[in-house]
Amino acid sequence: MMTFMDGNLVNARDSWSGVPGPASADEIEHPELRRLYSIWEEKRGGRRFPAQRDIGPRDLAFMLSRIALVEIRRDPLHFFWRVVGGWWRDQFGVEGTGMRVDEWPSPTQRAMLLQSYRAVTVSESPCRHVRNQSADGKLLRYEALLLPLGEDDAMKMFLVGVGAG
Repeated sequence: MMTFMDGNLVNARDSWSGVPGPASADEIEHPELRRLYSIWEEKRGGRRFPAQRDIGPRDLAFMLSRIALVEIRRDPLHFFWRVVGGWWRDQFGVEGTGMRVDEWPSPTQRAMLLQSYRAVTVSESPCRHVRNQSADGKLLRYEALLLPLGEDDAMKMFLVGVGAG
């Protein structure tokens, strides 16, 4: 179902129906996200995923403002933003760096974030989703890529890259 938001026709529901799907290079639409995925693939080599130390700011300079590094904390499971690029602050008016995801002030956006983050944590593989909807009065229109990071076959973090515009 389509609806109007700020004069734009948008999907009333998430285009990914609740959970992000597996990411493959063929499905990624945004050129900078394809580049990010390619870097992730190159850095992981034959491993399940690269380590955090394998991908640095120089690798991501082309889109640092739209990158977040999310730490996974277990027992109980929650997510902590180690670093969040300025794109999120500019879009949502909240500085996420150093914040637990369950502290995000927008209830609907928080629920969507947690659902996406749980999905990548369970699958331990790259995930992708496209948003074109309204949530808590905010128009969300972007493609996102969630890429696991870890060591010794244990996922400890993931990168979130956003392609917008």
